[in-house]
Amino acid sequence: MNDMALKFDTLAIVDRLQRGGFTSEQARTQAAVLADVLDADRLGVATREDLHAVEQGLKADIQSVRSEIAELRHGTRLDIADLRHELKLQRWMTGFLLAGTSSIMYQLFLAPAAGLLH
Repeated sequence: MNDMALKFDTLAIVDRLQRGGFTSEQARTQAAVLADVLDADRLGVATREDLHAVEQGLKADIQSVRSEIAELRHGTRLDIADLRHELKLQRWMTGFLLAGTSSIMYQLFLAPAAGLLH
């Protein structure tokens, strides 16, 4: 936070309020309240430098998240490629097993019925 607090002339404010019809006590109280409200350090008002620092931090965080997303995307693509390869292998193995099973079923049931086996 910036150490610079907003300064104003409370005496001028008191004089102006009195000219407007406020009593001296009312004018001093109003000026004191206004001084408290405008005390930027006490209220935690952010400066441009504070906002710039936060902005830079957020930009760095966003870049970090984008990098993580890119890494996850790349990893996911590799995982999908591996799964496609495994699926092709399983399809081939399933076809081979079906062909073998069909051959065995033919030899056990159909060939003897047709008198083709000795």
